[in-house]
Order: sequence, then C-alpha cells, then structure tokens
Amino acid sequence: MKSLSDLWKAYDKNNLGFQELKDLSWHIENDEDPQAAIGMATDIGLANLGPVIAKHLDHPDVCIRSFTLGCLVGRLKLSEYAQKAFSMASSDPDEGVRSTAISCLGSVLKKLDKPLQQEIASYIYHVIISKKYDNWLRSSAYDAINRAMEIPPHKRRSLGIKNFDYQVDYNFLENFCQNYKVLMAKQEHTQV
Repeated sequence: MKSLSDLWKAYDKNNLGFQELKDLSWHIENDEDPQAAIGMATDIGLANLGPVIAKHLDHPDVCIRSFTLGCLVGRLKLSEYAQKAFSMASSDPDEGVRSTAISCLGSVLKKLDKPLQQEIASYIYHVIISKKYDNWLRSSAYDAINRAMEIPPHKRRSLGIKNFDYQVDYNFLENFCQNYKVLMAKQEHTQV
C-alpha cells in the first residue's frame, strides 16, 4: 500500500496506474481524515472516483462533509450529486455545509434536467431575496449565480454592502432568473 506522498510522486512521474488508483481509493475510504486523499483525487481530476468520495457526504465531521461536497460538486462538477447537494443546502444541520452546498450547486446547474434545475434555481433565488437567511447563506447563493452564469472568477460579482446591509444587483439577478426560468417575486428592487 503506497502512501499519499508516494502516490503524488507516481503521479508526477506519469506513473499512476491501476494499483495506485486502488491505493488512493483505499485512502479515501479508510483514512481517519480522508481530506488529503479526496483532495488529491480532485486535484488530478479523477471523476471516476466520485462514488468512493461520495461516501463521505454523510460523514459526521462537518469539515469532511463540506470538503467532500466542495470537491464533488464544486470542483469536479459531478451533477449526479446535485440532488444530494440540494438536500444538504436546505437541511444540513450545519450552516457551513449548507453554505458550501448552495455555492456548489451553481457549478452544476446547467447540466441538470429542467425540473431539478428550475427547483434549485428557484431555491437559490429565494435564499438571496429572503431576509430569513443570514448574509453568509445569501452570499453563497450569489456565488452560485456567478457559477451558474459562468462568470470567470476574476469577474464575479458579490453582494454589495451599503449601510451595513447587503445589496443585490437586480439586473444580474434578473438575468439569472430569465436564464433558468425562475419567476421573480413582485417587489421593489431597491432593497432586499
């Protein structure tokens, strides 16, 4: 069994074969803290290890759950985990996990079938416009819109701050709603 350090060396030498992938899978499944192994699989784009990584979406450790979600949906953009991410966005007991889930959903929104796509897009929209969500979750939803609209990272918009309150660019929000067929609430678009 090769260590992660040895697996990185094998990767650097273009020597990552079947046995090395098997060893990496073992580390993902069995390491006490699998984040390094999950990170390696994600960094080198091993989407085929998605099912092994996904076993940690229900991990009791909040950090591992959030990291796994970010790798699978946010970075590897595996849309087959969108339903699980959506469930986590709306009901995970940890706000950090919910925030990660909301943000990551924007990365796969375009790939989803229309009913799920519209349900998730509507949820993202409602997180942004509803005062019942805190600014952290609202900011994550705004990030999801940037991802869904394929805005390059260096050009992404963020919620503006005015008088210690977050302000939404409603033109940007309206473009998102038009793209994903979300019915916007009738309201004045001067404040959230």
